[in-house]
Amino acid sequence: KLLDSGFSNYGGANGWRTFTAHADNYTLQAAQPQTLRRRLAADIALNAMFPIIAIVPIGGVLVWILLGYGLKPLRVIAREVKSRDPAILKPLKFDRQPDEIAPLVHSLNDLLARLDHALKAERQFIADASHELRTPMTALQLQVDLLETAASEEERVELLSDIKQGVGRTRRLIEQI
Repeated sequence: KLLDSGFSNYGGANGWRTFTAHADNYTLQAAQPQTLRRRLAADIALNAMFPIIAIVPIGGVLVWILLGYGLKPLRVIAREVKSRDPAILKPLKFDRQPDEIAPLVHSLNDLLARLDHALKAERQFIADASHELRTPMTALQLQVDLLETAASEEERVELLSDIKQGVGRTRRLIEQI
């Protein structure tokens, strides 16, 4: 039957670590130098850290490689978009794209389609505005030509009034556009 037991330190930091156990008429005592205990603890810690120290760089390289492989489709899309001529608004085509990239490609293609539609509408507006402005400008030019060849002062006054009205109509048309 064990009556009393425990650890004790003797002699300070460079002393001994002892374990004493008392039972009936017997005493059992074991001792170990503190320096040996510290060396063993350091060896155990170093042996436990070595695999971690070796795995961290290997893991870092593996993560770098896997991220590079995983992000390759994004780099391909970025190169495709960057190399495009601004006038070419055809959809991006990627045959073997990962499922994670498909929404990005779809969104970019949707944006390109909307931009193409907006540019076509702008071109149509410019063509229509140009046509609408050519007609009154042609009429004004004809009236100026007639003014130069007018024979009487009365005819010149009438043509000048017509030119002023034409300029007013042209100004209103420009403001509407």
